[in-house]
Amino acid sequence: MSPEAPPLAAREWALPAASTVARKQKLGLCVRYGCLAKRGAKKQYCCKHHHQALKRRDPISYIYSQRKQRAKARGHAWTLTLDNFRDWCHFTGYHEKTGRTAESASIDRKINAHGYHVWNIRCIPYGANAAKYTHAGGGSWAVGDDGAHHYTPASDADAAYYAAAEARAPAYEFHHEPAPF
Repeated sequence: MSPEAPPLAAREWALPAASTVARKQKLGLCVRYGCLAKRGAKKQYCCKHHHQALKRRDPISYIYSQRKQRAKARGHAWTLTLDNFRDWCHFTGYHEKTGRTAESASIDRKINAHGYHVWNIRCIPYGANAAKYTHAGGGSWAVGDDGAHHYTPASDADAAYYAAAEARAPAYEFHHEPAPF
């Protein structure tokens, strides 16, 4: 690759030549370079590249549509509007902290009997949100001195049960660095 070539990110979303775009549009194909998939109705790209373009153009809108679809698929009410969600993201920083690690941000429903409403959501680490369902009710989560979320059991019996369960849990060892996402 020559030093004058644009960086990969810039080339990745560059449209092909005008004649190639016209030919692909006439055939109903995605106009993304190298893609031969059928494009969506009234769209320039196929479904995959349409979502990639949306994610690059407006990340909060992309996250909103993904979370809304997931909530509906799980049978939870979703009354948040895009503007409400955008304000909440800017207030909590949720859109900057999403990911696939235990420290990544997740949306938690304060009262699980209710759906995703402005008054019923909060931003907590993914690990704490997932762990809520492994512990009996009555305990509490708090941020410790180390900055991580810790669970405090409601009773001594619960504490003994979870200590025994943690001792039985297998230890995982990584022999290499996991790939970044």
